[in-house]
Amino acid sequence: MSQKMPAIIASRPWCEKLWTFGSFVFTRIDKASLKQVASSLTLTTLLSIVPALAVIMAAFSAFPLFAPYREAFENFMFSTLLPEQYSTQILGYIKQFASQAAGLTAFGIIGLAVSALLCISTIDAALNSTFEVRKLRSVWQRVLIYWALLSLGPIAIGVSLATSSYLTGMAMTGHLSSVASWLIPIFQLLFQAVILAMFYKYVPNCKVQWKDALVGGLIIALVFTVFRWAFGIYVMKGSYTTIYGAFAAIPVLLTWMYINWMFVLAGAAITAILPMLRATRFKDFDKPGNQLLSAVALLRILMKAKQDNRPQMSSIELAEAIGSYPDAVNATLSRLISTNYVVQIGTDSGCSWALLADAHSKTLEEAFEEFSVDLSNSLLKEGSPIAQWLNAGLKDQWLQTPMIKVLN
Repeated sequence: MSQKMPAIIASRPWCEKLWTFGSFVFTRIDKASLKQVASSLTLTTLLSIVPALAVIMAAFSAFPLFAPYREAFENFMFSTLLPEQYSTQILGYIKQFASQAAGLTAFGIIGLAVSALLCISTIDAALNSTFEVRKLRSVWQRVLIYWALLSLGPIAIGVSLATSSYLTGMAMTGHLSSVASWLIPIFQLLFQAVILAMFYKYVPNCKVQWKDALVGGLIIALVFTVFRWAFGIYVMKGSYTTIYGAFAAIPVLLTWMYINWMFVLAGAAITAILPMLRATRFKDFDKPGNQLLSAVALLRILMKAKQDNRPQMSSIELAEAIGSYPDAVNATLSRLISTNYVVQIGTDSGCSWALLADAHSKTLEEAFEEFSVDLSNSLLKEGSPIAQWLNAGLKDQWLQTPMIKVLN
């Protein structure tokens, strides 16, 4: 989608906008490297699925009150995450492996728990990378979140699905109206969308709005439902069984895991893109020099606000002022903290920014260096022609003039 716009499209304003919009979306999704990340997560999941399942089943055993919901959770996991034709066979293998894990020693159980946590850690890193998070949570915060996902998450899913199964049983016995019976599949679809939305909302270490997470979750839940049906037909009529025979379950499982992760990561990419699309300058985000220009524009706005006796502005106000979105504003201004241009007030989820520098003496030289050239580059060794050229530019009047004169 990065190719040159055809003349026939450029001649029509609405076609040009649609082309620009589509180019931006596909460029951002491609930048997330979904194929490579999905491949990595497929291998990690394959190695960790038995330890994770053993820990999850142990969580059900630890809470006898929720034991009846264990079967509902198993049915959900293996009817949703595995192709129907092989779910029983693969489920049998995995449950057999997980039951054998019950006879492990304390050290073995600790090893299983660590393997399961490492799997979720890989997922966490992949999602944070998709959302371009610059700073991950602390180790202890991540361990607590991962353990909550492994222990409490399946129980919550089991309770919800047990309720759904109960309603389905009532519908089949005629205790519910025909309208209510039609609503059950819709409820199940919405439930999957909410699960995905919670995944996109709480796993990345950045502020994700519920409306964006729900849109991403609903799109992927719809696409996944259709694709699961189509993949089932392909497996039945395809060449897996002919080529692999009794071992067909193995390539089917690998292919299915890869496709699952592609969908999950695509939903994360869509969720991450939605705030950008609401910005008026979304087509500028990938252009060279945009971060430098955005930084200077933000410094100018904060300087003007300070002159108007507004000591601070929220990231939302700043984003609207430059046609961007709050996360991009926070990421840009956070790089100016170390050079004492600005100061952050509050947390990332609802922070404000204030100009710290004295505009009558501070220049834009350090901002230029931060966003354009890393002076530690080996090509800039002392005495080299390139270093002399750059130093001459940095000492030029346009970078040595105080901000108050340049930005007024």
